[in-house]
Amino acid sequence: MNRIDDPDERIYAALWLASPQSVSEHSQLYAALIRETVRDRKAPGPVVVFEDRVMPIDELVEAFTSDSEFLDAALTSARQLGIGQASMGVILFSSTGDPLWSGKAPEVGLAFVGMFLFPAADAEEH
Repeated sequence: MNRIDDPDERIYAALWLASPQSVSEHSQLYAALIRETVRDRKAPGPVVVFEDRVMPIDELVEAFTSDSEFLDAALTSARQLGIGQASMGVILFSSTGDPLWSGKAPEVGLAFVGMFLFPAADAEEH
């Protein structure tokens, strides 16, 4: 991906949340998600946040970015799905907004929260 000079530039980010009980389960969930999705070569690589404890989703999702537009949309969607806590979050980026999967978004032990606009500069930093 090219260097981002415009702080307002956005990229599409697909977000999944889960609460694995071990590092091994975390690895299995991540590997399953990657197997079920395709990689957008024009976008930054995946970003994973994994904590050893279950925490409020606000804390976990804020580990990705402090951008209020992304946080508001992602947290609202997660709460509407009944997700209040998690210990793992995965973001896969799409340069075009096209899904990185066929059919329904894969869940493979993770809850698909949605596709949101994410600050491109923050995506590049991870």
